[in-house]
Formats: sequence, C-alpha cells, structure tokens
Amino acid sequence: LRWENCVAGETSISLVAMPGVSGGSSSSSAPTEPRLERAFRGHRGAVTAVAFHPDEQQIISSSLDGCVFVWHFKLQLRPFRFAGHKGEVHDIAVNSTGQCIASASADKTVRLWNNAAQGDSNVMKVHTGPVRSVCFSRDDTALLTASDDKMVKMWHVPTQRFQGSFVGHNHWVY
Repeated sequence: LRWENCVAGETSISLVAMPGVSGGSSSSSAPTEPRLERAFRGHRGAVTAVAFHPDEQQIISSSLDGCVFVWHFKLQLRPFRFAGHKGEVHDIAVNSTGQCIASASADKTVRLWNNAAQGDSNVMKVHTGPVRSVCFSRDDTALLTASDDKMVKMWHVPTQRFQGSFVGHNHWVY
C-alpha cells in the first residue's frame, strides 16, 4: 500500500491509496481500485495546491481562503494552520528538509513559513502583481517566483535577497 495521489477538492483534500503500485509484485493478478484512505477538512475556500513533506508524514495545502495547512498523518496530531496572507494563496513549495514552506499569494507576497506549530513566517514583497507560483532549487538556496506582472524572479533564500529577473513573457506567468 502506497500513498500515490493527493487530490485537491473543493475545500478538502483526499488521500488516495493505490494498492499494488508500490513497485513490488501484487499477490493478486486482478487490478484493484484506488480507495479513499483519509479526507483532510479545514479550508474555508477551494484548495489551490498540495504537496507532500519529504518524509511523507505530512501534507501541505494552500487555499483561496488565504491559509496554508500542514496536515499530519498521525490522527492524534492537530494540523498547523498558517494565516497571514491578505489574499488567496495560489501555490506552495516545500524545501528538501520540509522545515521551510513557501507560499505564493494574490497579495503580491511570498511567505517563508517555519514548519512548526507557531507558524512563524518571513514576508517577502516580491512582485507588482499577484504571485502565482513558487519553487525551491534542489539545494534550497534559491527560490523562483512567478507572477501576473509577467516576471519570473529568483531570490537567495538564506538572505531573502533578489538575485535577478527572467523577463520577456507576454502574459501572466503561472
């Protein structure tokens, strides 16, 4: 049994188990249907993005409600709810250690969240239009942001300093 899909729904996330897909041989030759293992509910707006924590013990989600949630697979642990954006959250990225979560918002900012119950964050005012997507580099030192201002920008994560722009897009960048 392996967690294969994390599907964003209206205001909840469905974790779907894909039996027999873990790479090993299945004891049954007949394919089995995926089944709902768990639903995560808490967002008040449509879910816009989902990501696995690198150790696959958490799922991180963003929503049009302006919040980021960190969901734990252990039922006894309550989710972390990170609020702070003044607009919808369009995208999230999780760094390779899972300790930093970047969120892209319609409020023209990116927040770098500490993955802990307190939900401390640093705000980066990065674009002149809504920020649509974020992506960490493999070594976690760079962050790419894309926006309705038709720009892709690169940031040095440890110092949160601007590194450069990729210009030339004729329309919004998602």
